[in-house]
Amino acid sequence: MPAPIEEDGPATEAVTPAPSPPESESQSDDSASYRRIFKATSIIGGASVLSIVVGILRTKVFALLLGPAGIGLLGLLNAFMAAAVTVAQMGIGTVGTRQIAEAHATGDLARIALARRALVLASIALAAISGATVWLLREPLALHALRDARLADAVGWIGVGTALSVAALAQVSLLQGMRRMRDLALLQIGGALLFTLAGLPLVWVFGLVAVPIYILLMPVSSFVLGHILVARLERLPAVHAGMKELGGQWRMFFVLGLPMMGAAAANTVTMLWIQSEIKRALGIEALGIYVASNTIAMQYMGIVLTAMAGDYYPRLTGIITDAAASRRLVNQQTEVALSLAGPLILVMFAAAPWVIQLLYSSQFAPASDVLRWQVAGTLLKVLSWPMGFILLAAGAGRVFFLSEVATLLVMAGVTALCLDRFGVVGAGIGYFVGYAVYLPLIFILAAPRIGLRWSRPVLLALAVTTAGLAALTWAAIAPSPVAIAVGVVVAGAASAYLLFAAIRTLGAAGLIRRLRRGSR
Repeated sequence: MPAPIEEDGPATEAVTPAPSPPESESQSDDSASYRRIFKATSIIGGASVLSIVVGILRTKVFALLLGPAGIGLLGLLNAFMAAAVTVAQMGIGTVGTRQIAEAHATGDLARIALARRALVLASIALAAISGATVWLLREPLALHALRDARLADAVGWIGVGTALSVAALAQVSLLQGMRRMRDLALLQIGGALLFTLAGLPLVWVFGLVAVPIYILLMPVSSFVLGHILVARLERLPAVHAGMKELGGQWRMFFVLGLPMMGAAAANTVTMLWIQSEIKRALGIEALGIYVASNTIAMQYMGIVLTAMAGDYYPRLTGIITDAAASRRLVNQQTEVALSLAGPLILVMFAAAPWVIQLLYSSQFAPASDVLRWQVAGTLLKVLSWPMGFILLAAGAGRVFFLSEVATLLVMAGVTALCLDRFGVVGAGIGYFVGYAVYLPLIFILAAPRIGLRWSRPVLLALAVTTAGLAALTWAAIAPSPVAIAVGVVVAGAASAYLLFAAIRTLGAAGLIRRLRRGSR
């Protein structure tokens, strides 16, 4: 879920929007807008695919070397570091993206330089404080957060990783705010490669005891490569900013970032609590099964959402005061997301047992049922994600914070109720119910701000994807030859329709014009 920004924060320098074009001109620009969305999605999404290919190899080796228990420990420590980083960065990563994007839209080099300098200095301070805090409190954190005092040394190493992650996220914010899509893609691919090349031999030789050091390698790789890419950015004029100017930027970062941090922290802490509860109630092997499913649902199924955030958020921020342009962009982004994610959702739901076997091993077979619930929840997530960015761009942090907390409480509560009755599958049910609550809630909160209504193509894509999921669910529950045949046919037709819609939308204007000229 996108993290929020404070609604009633200090006034910022507004970006004056361009006048809304006439309707005919807007329609003629739609094709260019779609192509821009697809271009950004293809760059970041392509990087995500390559990272996932590397991750599949890495995960397969780890699953074979460490088994469910090792994967469970890896997931627990990763969840802890994610929670630590979320709190440590105080939300300034996303706020920094927003502020740099606004400055970049004006073309004011001095304003961009001031925002960049303030972001770097604030991140250095937060990285040092957070790293030292986690290291010094490693023993109580291991005992109370991870419920295992033996993990104190691992928590200490995570403190180092937290500091590096905060610094690396500032680099990502800078590149994203400047809309350097290719650099972001290179950072994603290069970080995954460095991480894998360094981590695989370590775990191969030392096994389970190397997991804490292995987790540290990812922020190290991201920070080193991010530093190289940021150093390549164009030089900006020197800014002679005193404490007054920097203080104004920092106040903006923290006032806007604190509620955003609160919502993101609630999300990561909830995920950490769910994993700790699974470990307590069902054991470390059940946790490994959940982590296997959750990794696929979050990382592999999140390709489109990751790509969306790279360009869509800064772009929406620049036009959020223009309701008509914002409505058009949100609908276009939702349509593209459904067209690209829909086929992946259907394939992943149908092939869940084989996907788990391919990526992990036969020991992880129960994860397929968890994954199917999470895949169904991912459809709801894809629909809600673009609307969450409306609140981010508008600075509606308090409203978004409350919606996040309400949703996470539902997710955690349903998971807790279902674990005893359904085992680890209960965590998948909780995920689905959480997003079933989140989607209508975020629509009610975000849509009125720009007068949003889903367009006809969005509704059609949603109906087609839902029909495919319903047919596959029938085939999974009652696997008769008729049900399986219907599921395959309906899901195949739905996937074909979504892919055709994506191709048609991408090339509609230019391709049709060229064909018409050729036919004359």
